Amino acid sequence: MMLGLAMATLASASGADGEVRLALVVSSNHGMPDELPLVYADQDASRVADMLLTLGGYGPGDVWVVPDASVDEVYRTLTRLTVRAQEVASNGGTPRLFTFYAGHAGVDGLHIDGEVLPLPDLKAAIRVVPASDRVVVLDACHAGTIARSRGAQLVQVSDRPQGFTPPTDEAWLTSSGPEERSFEVEDRRGALFTHFFLSGARGAADTDADQQVTLGELYAFVRTHTAAAAADLGRLQQPRWSGDLAGFALTNVGASPTGVRVPGPVSAPLLVLDAAGERVVAEVPKGGGTSLALPAGRYEVLSVAGGSVSMGTLVVPDGTWTVFAPDEQLRSVRGVRARGGTFDPTPWSVDVGYAVDLGSHGAFLNLQRALGRGHAVGVGVRAGTLPISTPWQQGSDTLLAVQLTWMREITGPDLVLAPGLALTAGRASHRVQRAPHPVWGEWYGQADAPELQHSPLAGLAAGVGLEVPLDRWALASWVDAGLASRDARTLLPVVSGRLGLRRSLR
Repeated sequence: MMLGLAMATLASASGADGEVRLALVVSSNHGMPDELPLVYADQDASRVADMLLTLGGYGPGDVWVVPDASVDEVYRTLTRLTVRAQEVASNGGTPRLFTFYAGHAGVDGLHIDGEVLPLPDLKAAIRVVPASDRVVVLDACHAGTIARSRGAQLVQVSDRPQGFTPPTDEAWLTSSGPEERSFEVEDRRGALFTHFFLSGARGAADTDADQQVTLGELYAFVRTHTAAAAADLGRLQQPRWSGDLAGFALTNVGASPTGVRVPGPVSAPLLVLDAAGERVVAEVPKGGGTSLALPAGRYEVLSVAGGSVSMGTLVVPDGTWTVFAPDEQLRSVRGVRARGGTFDPTPWSVDVGYAVDLGSHGAFLNLQRALGRGHAVGVGVRAGTLPISTPWQQGSDTLLAVQLTWMREITGPDLVLAPGLALTAGRASHRVQRAPHPVWGEWYGQADAPELQHSPLAGLAAGVGLEVPLDRWALASWVDAGLASRDARTLLPVVSGRLGLRRSLR
């Protein structure tokens, strides 16, 4: 079971005099020993921290980020945060608290690196912080049950609370109801609820176009799109809400100096990815268009409608907002599913470099095609020669071969490790003759005529590829070991490797 848990505590009035927003961002991909590790918890937490710093009004020194956390580390950070909040209050300011947690959880509490942090204890520790208003956002399996165990009755915004009613300075958002699961999804590369939470906070949830996203707007956006996306996957996931603070402005989209405006109508959801296509930054939902606050830079925009895939390049200049018109700037592509789940619009790549084995060395040229989900095949040509020079002989071993490789990425994107197989077929030539005698001269070396032998070459090896992305190129290497035959009768062990530069073909 894959689940993510997000917890947040926020202020009730944006822009108030003396307001200081404080945040604690905690994440852990590892829960209890019997729980499968998560994939995106740390990444989701990092994205939330970025959003707080750029759009939420949080100062760099007022966001405490604790990745790959432990229970003790959470308590220590909460202690430091409490001291900071007391300093703000002593100076006449109004501290407001935001806490985000991404990781495993159960009805007994947060599951952090093999330990349980009971929710009543965490709730008490958070309330020790002298903050004015609080909002708790939970993105986890059975989040409704979790929140209820903390003393909050989960209801929708339009529902009348029953039983326990949270104080007016608190609001609680959960990614799902009791007995429901919350999901991480590959095609959005993160937790489904957190993905829409962040997209809405960047401006997609600003339904009244006042350039501020309130908690009420955000909840309505997240509830609609999370439930719809889960239904498309054949799942049930319905976000919930209880408490107050619906009018609290979570983010100020208008304060961002850069962003993109997408005019409607938008016929299919648009995923905005970073330039490398490895991280989903936000989503523009289907409908009448929206505005998203984005840092300046280069992005890829992906649209998947049925079996049709379209891509476009979005460039957000420094200091201004730009416009992206889907009808004009999207182009149909033949993409494949990347390892992370999104589409790779550049499945072809070429790499050139130098290859060496125990019998020859020389240049290679390799054309590679991604098949999807991290699988790739390559067809390469190797050509080279290894000189033979002794006091008595001279000549060369020459190789011309075609190599077919299959690889499967297991890590990435900063360092791609890909084990695989290599099948080689070609022709080897062995040319040798007596060398000129260093004393008697050339006539001595002509006593024997040159000897030339040709033999077929076939080999099978297992290897591993390593790729280090650069700017527009990547440094790519391949090392393998296996068996090869040069006379169709004898198998010999062989070790080979190559090193070169790889470039995607666009």
